[in-house]
Amino acid sequence: MAALLQFLRANVAACRVAGLLGLGAIVALVSACGDDSAMPQTNVTSQQQIEQPKSADEIASGQALFSNNCSLCHGSDLRGTNTGPSLLHQYYEPNHHSNASFVIAVRRGVRQHHWDFGNMPAVENLTIEEVHAVICYIREAQLADGLIEEIPSSIPC
Repeated sequence: MAALLQFLRANVAACRVAGLLGLGAIVALVSACGDDSAMPQTNVTSQQQIEQPKSADEIASGQALFSNNCSLCHGSDLRGTNTGPSLLHQYYEPNHHSNASFVIAVRRGVRQHHWDFGNMPAVENLTIEEVHAVICYIREAQLADGLIEEIPSSIPC
């Protein structure tokens, strides 16, 4: 158990993902990874690991995907409609609704919890890459609207 806790503390990012998968996945991950002391060390800093900002084409792709799959409820301007909430509200900033919560909502649907619009159904026709493109478009719009001051480095946009 001590080895598991040490691994979890040393691999916070992996733990966030594993947390979504459940404790069984953590145990499997620890078993599969073994002792990482034999792993070669790199000199890559966390700043070097951050992806470059998305290009205008990539943002446009996210916007098109949003328009085709999300705008009916969330509005073409992300400000909501009578059937879905605005995504430019503080509830949807990264510290309240992370990218993972957007992925889960798209993949599984979500029960209403902030608004009275009813439950959000799953959007089943999007690949994970397309979901990420939509999230990046939403984060860029939140940035442009002044809801957030910067896109957190933990978000691959």
